[in-house]
Amino acid sequence: MIIKSSQNRTKVMDSMCSLIGLAGGIVPSMSFGGTRIVKTRIILSLLSVVGLIALTGCDSSKPTAPSGEAMASLTLGTYEGDLSSLIWIAQDRGYFADHGLKVNVKLYESGVAAANDLVSGKVDFATAADFVAACHILEGADLRIIASLCNSADAIKLVARKDHGITQIRDIRHKRIGVLRGSGGEFFLDLSLVVHNIPSEEVQKVNLQPSDQVKALAKAEIDATVTWDPFVTSIVNELGSNAAILPAQNGQGYYWLLLGTADGLKKRTRTVHDLVASLVSADTFLKKHRDEARIIVARKLGLSDLPSWERTDFEVCIDHPLTLAMEAQIRWMNPSLAKRPSDTPNLLRFLYFDALKSVQPQRIKMIY
Repeated sequence: MIIKSSQNRTKVMDSMCSLIGLAGGIVPSMSFGGTRIVKTRIILSLLSVVGLIALTGCDSSKPTAPSGEAMASLTLGTYEGDLSSLIWIAQDRGYFADHGLKVNVKLYESGVAAANDLVSGKVDFATAADFVAACHILEGADLRIIASLCNSADAIKLVARKDHGITQIRDIRHKRIGVLRGSGGEFFLDLSLVVHNIPSEEVQKVNLQPSDQVKALAKAEIDATVTWDPFVTSIVNELGSNAAILPAQNGQGYYWLLLGTADGLKKRTRTVHDLVASLVSADTFLKKHRDEARIIVARKLGLSDLPSWERTDFEVCIDHPLTLAMEAQIRWMNPSLAKRPSDTPNLLRFLYFDALKSVQPQRIKMIY
């Protein structure tokens, strides 16, 4: 409860004054020597509570923007999908505003596009898969990982046309596969080829943006695609029962990350703290009210349900498995590093711990 009107404040003051009056009736039963001191302490304590209630209200889980200070504006690039659920919850529940932020969310079809605009200075922060971050780090970008927002083992799918003879992964041999280069989709496509013993030269990759993959598959210009929602849903709407939806991750999870740049984080230390605090509030809400949170996100995305939530762990954190996964991805991109491990980038340099350390340090689950 936040006490907004003078009338409500007066009611609270009247209630507290009644308690103060009650204290006067309780204290005299004590020994005479301590009566005045104890009574004074009780009154001062109650007046302190009144002051705190009148100024801040009772709900400390939703801090308000500092009085008299302008809202800090920022642009956050992300894709319109369920891996960004904490962003949609924070937006819907007003957590950004509660922490003094005016967040302009810029939508992209992929984390690849969002991260590219982050590196080029077109957005302040971005979300992308761990694989996308690993690509930029390997290319020398001064990227920083602020936190992981979730880990999903079922977000990326291989969607194929059944009438092209594809009903299982091994059927993609000698087929045309739409995939966005440099995305987590490409990484998991290559992983599927290894798992199913399909030589990479026996698959034709067609580099397409996610929305173009939908169109190409609908027109039968490709045989299958590796993508994510909302594009999986769009393909099913186009193909109906002719769509074969197959898991592409082979049980391996991947991280959805909140990213910034080293220079940008130096200039906006307070802003990134408030951004992370907003997302932590959303994380807390999701854990306490998962069904309601699911409805919020599904409504935002225009979906009837969020099946990938069943295999997605939402948590704002930084943990050691993240660095292990990214090191493996970097070695996959540059196989020569397997023979020269000392040349592998030190990922600790690219982890920005300060925000989580100042918000909830227990969310840093690694030694650094």
